[in-house]
Formats: sequence, structure tokens, C-alpha cells
Amino acid sequence: MYLAVALDGNHEPLLLAIGLGTLECEESWEWFMMKLKECLGKDTKLDNIAISKWARAFFPKLCYNVKSIYIPEMVKIISMSTCEFPIIMIIELINKSIQSMYDERAEVAGRLSVGVTPYVENKVQKHVNKSYNCVARHMYGETFEVDDNFDTRKVQFGHRVCSCRKWKNSGIPCGHVIASLRNRKFESIHEWLIISSLLYRTAFGSEPVNSIPSHVHWEIPNEWVVLLPAKKK
Repeated sequence: MYLAVALDGNHEPLLLAIGLGTLECEESWEWFMMKLKECLGKDTKLDNIAISKWARAFFPKLCYNVKSIYIPEMVKIISMSTCEFPIIMIIELINKSIQSMYDERAEVAGRLSVGVTPYVENKVQKHVNKSYNCVARHMYGETFEVDDNFDTRKVQFGHRVCSCRKWKNSGIPCGHVIASLRNRKFESIHEWLIISSLLYRTAFGSEPVNSIPSHVHWEIPNEWVVLLPAKKK
């Protein structure tokens, strides 16, 4: 079973798609990625993502900022506890479990009154506290140089990047950016946030998880092979 999992605006796991295959290999992941790309549309960046980054088994210990998420573990538990059921029934159980989680988040999203999610608000406050140890100097245009007592970083507002890479990777202004914003005076930190509660509400308040259609609607390829179960020796 192949899973495409992302993180939502509150840093919680978001299941994008489920695929089924006989084994985990590059060919299977490539098939899964192509099918996912067809669903997401042509304007995605999947072509630029190496296949090795899609399987957690390939990840080095600390690379890619991998978060331990419970969706794969939850799917495994459901699958093992229902191993004698047809695969379609198992996936439907997974869909219902995921949909229940989405409904809970949609309810939380509906209660959000601020412009950001609780996770983002907490991270911003931590970055604000760290920014007091930084000294920002205006260099030219929208570029600032920031000394954080350990290193010197460059902040470029025009490109929305900081040389520490945290702003670009997370969408949340780092301490270097916040220190630079004090020199700009009239701008709010929230103006430079990519993640907002509006996106969070949109993710969970609109469409439900897609269920598997009836077998009468399945697409059957013109050329296919029937594989019989292997005989026990």
C-alpha cells in the first residue's frame, strides 16, 4: 500500500492518496506518482521530486525534516485487524476513519477566529523571542543582513527567502526575518506568512474523502492478466 502524506497548516498529517501494489519498488512508486499527478493536475511539482524521497524507508535519519506521523501506522493497524476482509472493504474502513478525522479538523477550523492556525501562532511567538538576540542591518533595497550571535544571515523580502532556509521551507518568518521587519516598521509579521487559517478551513471544510466507486464504474483495461493464487506446497 502506497500513501501520499503531507502536513496541513496546523502541522498535522494530511493523507492525499492511497495506492495498492504488489511490492515497494521504484517502478511502483513511479506509477503511483504519475497517477497522483493526474489527479492533482499539470501545475504540480512532482516531476522535480526524486522517487527516493517518496518512500520513508529511503530517508536518511535527519534529512528532509521528516515528522513521525500516525497515518501510516493507523492504516497498518486497520489492515492487520481486518486482514481477512476484501481489500475494498479495508480501504473503505480507512476512508471512514480518515473522514472522521477530517470532520473533527473542520469543526476546529470553523472556530478559528485569528488569521493563523494554533501551530503557526506558537511558532511565530518562538521566532519573535529568538529575534531579540538578532541585530539586523539594511543593506540595499529589500535586503537585510542579520547577525544572530552564531552566524550572519541574509534576508531578501523581494524573494521571500532567508539564507537559513527556514522561512522558505516552513512558510513562517524566522527570527532573522522578524528582526529585519522591525526596521521596516510599518509591516506586520502576518503579512509575510504563507500559511493561514483560511487555507486550513478550505482544506477541511469543503470536500470529503473520496470513496471507492461501485465495481460497475471501474475502468477495465483492454489487456489484462488474471493471476491465480499460488498453490501451497
